[in-house]
Amino acid sequence: MSRVIHKFLLEFGESRIEMPEFAKPLHVGEQNGLLYLWAAVDQADEKQKYRVRVIGTGHVLPVDLRLHQYVGTVQMLDGLVWHVFVDS
Repeated sequence: MSRVIHKFLLEFGESRIEMPEFAKPLHVGEQNGLLYLWAAVDQADEKQKYRVRVIGTGHVLPVDLRLHQYVGTVQMLDGLVWHVFVDS
């Protein structure tokens, strides 16, 4: 088993990202104007699609959001603030 930390580019709104199964989200942040999620993964694990929701401050929260794991809040350099939730 080889655990490493990888970063994954996020889209705003709802999207799916492919990460190894059992990925453990660690942090979200801005890098070079883009939004990323860092996760501990085992590179040998099979990949699966994770549903990611990036929701802005003041936006309506989806009803099923309680099924997601809150990963963190990012204050972008442009002044916008985003809240990131992940579910497999």
